[in-house]
Amino acid sequence: MVDVWRWTKSNCWLLFAPLILPIAVQAAHPNVLLILTDDQGYEDVAAFGNRELQTPNLDALAQAGVRVTQFYAQPTCGPSRAALMTGNSPVRIGMDFDPLPGSKRGLPSEPTTLGEMFRSAGYRTGYFGKWHLGDRREHLPLSHGFDRYFGVPYSSDMWPFHHNMPVAKGSTTDERLLAAITRVNKTGAAHRGMTFTDPGIFPPLPLIEDNATLETNPDQRFLTERFTNQAIGFIEADDRPFFAMVAYTSPHVPLFAHPEFSGRSKRGLYGDVIEEIDARVGEIFQVLKKDNKLQDTIVIFLSDNGPWLEYGEDAGSAKPLKGGKATIWEGGWRVPAIFSWPGHLQPAIINNVMSMMDVLPTLAQMSGVEPPGRFPLDGKSQWQALRGQTVNPDAEFLYFADFSGEGATSTVGKQYLAFRKGDWKLHLYTHRSRWLGWWYGYEVRPIALYNLTLDPGETTDRQVDHAEQLEEMSELATERLNMLCAELPPWVGNTCD
Repeated sequence: MVDVWRWTKSNCWLLFAPLILPIAVQAAHPNVLLILTDDQGYEDVAAFGNRELQTPNLDALAQAGVRVTQFYAQPTCGPSRAALMTGNSPVRIGMDFDPLPGSKRGLPSEPTTLGEMFRSAGYRTGYFGKWHLGDRREHLPLSHGFDRYFGVPYSSDMWPFHHNMPVAKGSTTDERLLAAITRVNKTGAAHRGMTFTDPGIFPPLPLIEDNATLETNPDQRFLTERFTNQAIGFIEADDRPFFAMVAYTSPHVPLFAHPEFSGRSKRGLYGDVIEEIDARVGEIFQVLKKDNKLQDTIVIFLSDNGPWLEYGEDAGSAKPLKGGKATIWEGGWRVPAIFSWPGHLQPAIINNVMSMMDVLPTLAQMSGVEPPGRFPLDGKSQWQALRGQTVNPDAEFLYFADFSGEGATSTVGKQYLAFRKGDWKLHLYTHRSRWLGWWYGYEVRPIALYNLTLDPGETTDRQVDHAEQLEEMSELATERLNMLCAELPPWVGNTCD
């Protein structure tokens, strides 16, 4: 097996050498390439600590760019993509859920999206891969600022052969698929307790080109390659600035690797999938280099949430963090994040707290594009932080999620959340307070208090020996929650009741 660090040094350094060289002339508007993976854990890149996976292209990008060690997504797919696409808290725009096939709900028209922002500035805009912000025409990418779309409208496990249970260790791809088909046919079991029109049976998975279904139930072994090729074709189409988003369906279950990558990694099928993603990303970089576009391109690499740990060997790793997808622990929220821009970002590892909501305003400032003005943003530009010019030791982050499913009658007050300020993280739940029969606001009840700087694995509850910190955090969390509820737009609905 090739040593990842030696490979990176001898092969990828030349590919990314322009990333650390000064540029005399800056393009009026740089290209933007945003790469998003699905359920890839914090540790599932060698540059973030993994010693089993070989990810030389991402490692080279990280070596020449900025690694953000405290970058927060949302805990599940739909909310995370909504935050990324709009710069808003998913709660504020009514997208704190994962849209199911045929859902009436999806990305609303009110907030400006990344696609709309860049297209209004004269960019070509293309989206390739998993969307998961609604599958109706009015919710798909072409209705939200994208000129081109090629992908699937929701998770690739939402198909008739749903991979609803872990399978035996060492199973082949064909055995995994057969096991999934057998389970659906025998039991029709609903996916993780959710209820659908036809319980447990999803409709055929559509592969969509622009607004038309190109085929159904595509061979998932080739999706990563197909999304990559479509993105490359879009990038090479002409010389106008582009905004291209490549959102791979992997490594979300069901896992499928291209035959060329099957059995190649030390980490089984999951490793094969990760290493294929890395190779495909390298193919895009090679095209950018060949076309002399690499040095004028901002590149961002992210995962939409942490690993789905219930799937055992089919899941990734969030080490040294605790927990994974759909939990309030750091492993569900903190993801690998890499930012690169030749001549403008120097190689660095930074510990500033950033989130999906910050990407849109950050890209607006980096690219010189007018930020959206018709709807308020929750995110903030992190351009100065990426250049090492600002450090915010008291940064705040409100963990806010609905884990009850799209069809549940949950409200903000019933949702489980946490609050971070600086080094400290407060796990809590909320409830409405009552006075003379009238609701007057939220209060929080502490569950645990952790110091993330000293204890990133959230192993030791410190609320007993830090009572003052506990009180301060509880008051701040209550204030932030009530403020968010007071600012919800009318079209979201009164989810704070």
